[in-house]
Amino acid sequence: STVPCLRIESAAGTRWMYESADIIDYLDSRLA
Repeated sequence: STVPCLRIESAAGTRWMYESADIIDYLDSRLA
């Protein structure tokens, strides 16, 4: 099975998010 992950590129560097709850919170804050 594949692990849901999100690659976030920013000025501080590239970051990987593997917790789906963290991904949802991040997307909510970006899209709100």
